[in-house]
Amino acid sequence: NYKPYINGYKNMKRASVLIPIVEINNTHYILFEVRSKNLKHQPSEISFPGGKIESGETPYEAVIRETCEELGTFSDNIEVISSLDLLITPVKFIIHPYLGYIKNINNLNVAFVYSPSKHTSTITKINITTLLFLLLVYQNFTHWFSN
Repeated sequence: NYKPYINGYKNMKRASVLIPIVEINNTHYILFEVRSKNLKHQPSEISFPGGKIESGETPYEAVIRETCEELGTFSDNIEVISSLDLLITPVKFIIHPYLGYIKNINNLNVAFVYSPSKHTSTITKINITTLLFLLLVYQNFTHWFSN
């Protein structure tokens, strides 16, 4: 029953996140969360739906549970396309990322506006084409200045 994993993982925190793709008016977007500036942990940060992997839970189960909680949807509305490479952070976090598709955006219980209240985070979106363009510009910009 041995499954290879990360040495020392029992002394690390583990989390799962979903990079959710949605389709709105025939255009694809990636959803992300803008955390409230008033939260105790990670205020004002941009993140994807996800969170702690509970005891006895697989990373896949955690990403489905957390996405349902944060986007106000249900598991049948989430199609996981693929797991992605693990990320191990300098502060001893193991992050299990997944790429997924939200089948029906009308089945989400979130608002697509930035208006966080005292302790509320907001879900927003970016067009995938725009994101890829910005990444390409950034890559070329940093390459140009590094030579």
